[in-house]
Amino acid sequence: MAISISWSRLEEGYVKFNIDSAVLSFRACASVRGTIRDTNGVWQCGFSMTIGDGTIFQVEVKAVLEGLRLA
Repeated sequence: MAISISWSRLEEGYVKFNIDSAVLSFRACASVRGTIRDTNGVWQCGFSMTIGDGTIFQVEVKAVLEGLRLA
């Protein structure tokens, strides 16, 4: 079964904020990254960082907080 993934254009004046995180428990390290794109999908700003270790919930919350700080 094929799944189609595509970007949907936003209403004028809005931006889209995407985050991602990863936890490697066997290496005790985690990373977070995020981007902010405008109405046309053009990259405006972003971040990427290694944050040490933590649960997936802690890492996801850190990604959201960093994105809000950036916004």
